[in-house]
Amino acid sequence: MANSIPLLTELIHNLPWKKIEPSPGKALDIFRVATLVTGCIELVKLNQGLYRPHAHDNVDSDITVMEGNGVLILDGEIFDYNTGSRFYVSRGVSHGLGVNQPTLLFTIQTGEIDRNGTLDYRYT
Repeated sequence: MANSIPLLTELIHNLPWKKIEPSPGKALDIFRVATLVTGCIELVKLNQGLYRPHAHDNVDSDITVMEGNGVLILDGEIFDYNTGSRFYVSRGVSHGLGVNQPTLLFTIQTGEIDRNGTLDYRYT
């Protein structure tokens, strides 16, 4: 069978993404894969640039980098990330990203960051 990764990548990038803008001029795209009793699964697309440190008060996130690279600022510490990196962000913990290459994240969350247009998102 031929390599299916390019087909999967094309499929993912052509999903009906929802744009959210936590601060003026800094948007990100989210696609809700599934809503679960205990949370949700989402894909998140980030463009190149800096995403200011922030926290989610009601959501823990298990995050896998599907593509891209940059730095994660987690509770004041800086970590490099690349395709395949995985990290866990507990509720209330400050985190931000410096995106060097457009990044696609796969997230499993204990709640919803965007719940019907209300964002669990505060700058730290």
